[in-house]
Amino acid sequence: MPLLAPKRPGLSRGVAVIRMAHSAELEQQLGRDGLPLMREGAIIPNAEDIYHRITSLFATRLVPPDGGEVMATSLVVWAGARERVGVALAGQVRAAAFELGLGALARALTHAEAALHLARQYQPDSFYLPEVWLVAARALGALGRDAEARRAADDGLVWVRAVHDAHVPAEFRDSFLHRNPVNRELLALAAPAG
Repeated sequence: MPLLAPKRPGLSRGVAVIRMAHSAELEQQLGRDGLPLMREGAIIPNAEDIYHRITSLFATRLVPPDGGEVMATSLVVWAGARERVGVALAGQVRAAAFELGLGALARALTHAEAALHLARQYQPDSFYLPEVWLVAARALGALGRDAEARRAADDGLVWVRAVHDAHVPAEFRDSFLHRNPVNRELLALAAPAG
């Protein structure tokens, strides 16, 4: 909130749009409607513009599953054609999450597996990686494939713990594991039953 509060005149249109998208997400997290601000930020004359596409990725966090799945899939196609692997991975993750929300488990798993393939083949530096394993674990679990679901959660947790140990400053470690909703859920899924 402190970083986004001051007006920043003179920013390039793309950077201003990304700030608007972050502000919209913050509005949503505070219990207000972030969609109007997100829509304002998404208005860029050129739909091929990377900032427009990144804003549409942010927007997928705020829209209902039926509209969001279309946005995420469109982002995957756009990013794949331009070899923007990290953006394509993020789009696949969001599409998988939407399919889960719609109860389309097989399609959710297809998107999650596509994201895992991108992660293994290209190893993009993406903060969406743990969510890939989470949506895969959720889809597999819902399909009754419990051992595979557990493996997906365990793989995600291995990545989270490696990042935690190597890169997270001591004062943020508890927050990283327990306040980050994806990491927290991976911890819960990977915890021994009983």
